[in-house]
Amino acid sequence: MATNNLRQALKSSELTPEDLAELTGVDARTVRRWLSGKPPYPRHRAKSAKALQHTEQAIWPDLASSTEAQPRDLLTGYPTAHSVEVPSTETLIQAAQETIELLDYTLADYLRPDGLTELLIQKGRQAVQVRIMVARTTPQLAALLDQPGLELRVIEPDEHQAIHRYDDQMLTTLPLRGEADDPPPLLHIRRKGTGGLFDRFAAHCEGSWEHAVPLNSEVDLQIYLSQDDPGSDQSAEPEGLPTQVTQPAATPSMGSPVSAPRRWPRRPS
Repeated sequence: MATNNLRQALKSSELTPEDLAELTGVDARTVRRWLSGKPPYPRHRAKSAKALQHTEQAIWPDLASSTEAQPRDLLTGYPTAHSVEVPSTETLIQAAQETIELLDYTLADYLRPDGLTELLIQKGRQAVQVRIMVARTTPQLAALLDQPGLELRVIEPDEHQAIHRYDDQMLTTLPLRGEADDPPPLLHIRRKGTGGLFDRFAAHCEGSWEHAVPLNSEVDLQIYLSQDDPGSDQSAEPEGLPTQVTQPAATPSMGSPVSAPRRWPRRPS
């Protein structure tokens, strides 16, 4: 029903899915997923309804009028991001069919295992949308530049929250004040409905993406790398999520002090 309503709204507004994507600030593939039956996030419903000159109730009556309790998206929590029960990164990437989104301070440890960079590139070539946001660039990112389906951006360095999304699953760390030397706890979230915990974190990622600076080329990467203090201790960087459950933490946890942060903002020319 909602799918037909959306198609009719597009037709009556004389807009294409690509037009709607541009007006709502999402990828055209996201709009096509809406047309195939996947419901938009609340913030995208509001923008879409405004662009289509319809009400949310008219396009998505079941979602707009829902009075159900907020979905319980939290699957489980772990004392640290390196607990042995945490799902492996490779398994989560392999299972993703639509979206992989990685927001982290740095992905140096994440990309260190053999084959993981190639796996992300492979998913991008399979039409999976891969979006990467980091505060501190590392040389490992060079292999991901100019790859189909992959987009990289640089976020402000004070955003130390790690959120790794794989379709409707998400792993997010919770840095705790006063525990900079300890690995942070980790939440495993799965989207079970509209407006829940998953959507809150997804909206945070979307907002971070909108305000991040694109990283488009090797030249851009070298500019950002040159902005970091060459004498700073890379091992002191905050750490995000683990690469594999069998690997010990290679650096201190997210929230550790960072020396000589990059000047912000600076967009490569």
